[in-house]
Amino acid sequence: MLARLLHDPPSASAVARLSDRSRIFIVGTGTSYHGALVGQHLLRSAGIDAWAIPAFEFANYPPRIKTDDGLVLLSHRGTKRFSQAALERLASQDHWLAITGEGSPLSGLGVVHTVP
Repeated sequence: MLARLLHDPPSASAVARLSDRSRIFIVGTGTSYHGALVGQHLLRSAGIDAWAIPAFEFANYPPRIKTDDGLVLLSHRGTKRFSQAALERLASQDHWLAITGEGSPLSGLGVVHTVP
């Protein structure tokens, strides 16, 4: 797995999907949300308007989504209901990214699989 990630890093396509976004929402549940908080701080330190939001809140009480917003979904297995619902809010657009584990049912150009 590590050899595959080092040989073919997903970062270039991920950056392309999220480039030129005015805001980035980072969404997750449980420890994935904790990772979203870290991502929020890292992106903000780079001057990006980033917001970590629990998947439940994003799915049920979403912020006003603008056409130039981006979404990063963090999910261990990609099976949580609210994580999937959050992703569906921006699924018709191509500026989303899902970072999930191998074996996740999430698929598509915006899905980056990590370790199992």
